[in-house]
Amino acid sequence: MPTLRPYSNPEFGAVGEVVDFVTQMIEGMEFMHQQLVAHGDLTTQNIMMDARPILPSGWHFVAQHRDLDGELISPLARIDFPVRYIIIDFDCSVRLSPGQPHLVRDFGGRDGDPPEYKSRESYDPFKIDVFTLGNVFYKDFYKVYEGLDFLASVIDFMKTPNFRQRPDAEMALKYWLNIRTHIDAGRARWRLQKRKETMSERVLYDTVAFAREGVHRMKRILAGDDHRVYWS
Repeated sequence: MPTLRPYSNPEFGAVGEVVDFVTQMIEGMEFMHQQLVAHGDLTTQNIMMDARPILPSGWHFVAQHRDLDGELISPLARIDFPVRYIIIDFDCSVRLSPGQPHLVRDFGGRDGDPPEYKSRESYDPFKIDVFTLGNVFYKDFYKVYEGLDFLASVIDFMKTPNFRQRPDAEMALKYWLNIRTHIDAGRARWRLQKRKETMSERVLYDTVAFAREGVHRMKRILAGDDHRVYWS
């Protein structure tokens, strides 16, 4: 197992990076549920990444913003060097037996938002994962960045208040993959704009991003590799 970093450190920089993250996470949840394992605490703190593609020289184990020599690191872009996301910390998890009813009590982690927690009735642990992962998409991306309207419906779907009507992981994945086919792949490299950016910050960041993208595109044209497919 490689040394891992929090999945959002360094921050996301492009729309396509978010699309890749959402895809990997729902696919990972669906695989986990196929094994009849419900995580129970599928929250921001328990999602890590193998950052070696964007930080090939590594980083200091104490100061993650510096390399092993103490110099500030300059990460590569995830959109060009995709990373793998990893779910950790299964101390709240439960594994059910084949045929066992998907109903539990006193199950869950640090996200207190699932409505079924307020009931004294049993609930589906797998649907807890679906809700809390939807909450990650909402709190860490949709609330933070502009231009991610394509996330709205999958978030609402995954956070359906009544867990009996909430989709399972397989349904959530099919729903997301259908949404993804309608996202213009030309947006993949668009800069993520934070909602709280000031106008001056936005002009500055957009100018830098435009210049960086121009250099990137020229390199790909010269290399004869200007037709990457980000999703379909």
